[in-house]
Amino acid sequence: MVRDILDQALNSDPPKIVLSDRKLEATIKLRDFLYDRVYDLPTVHGDFMKSAKILRELYAHFLEHREEFRKEAGEAFVHDPVERSIADFIAGMTDRYAFKLYEKSSFPSRG
Repeated sequence: MVRDILDQALNSDPPKIVLSDRKLEATIKLRDFLYDRVYDLPTVHGDFMKSAKILRELYAHFLEHREEFRKEAGEAFVHDPVERSIADFIAGMTDRYAFKLYEKSSFPSRG
């Protein structure tokens, strides 16, 4: 797809960032297939809902515990507004890391 976009840009005057008709048609077919056979399955939808809940709760947790956020996120995410910093931090997380932080924030160890 990237190569096709580059080819289209290099071969048009003025350069346009587009897919060729053939690649666009294939992309639409793939998207439709994925929605029909993957994204709209009840089990997958349930996982999306659980993931969304985890992300919302992590966001709320870090808003309430800003020092914990700063310690976890580090200097790269110390900018204003803090809401944007938290959103940026969460957006860059892997699934595994988000689940680990969620468990840590929701089920603190006894000590």
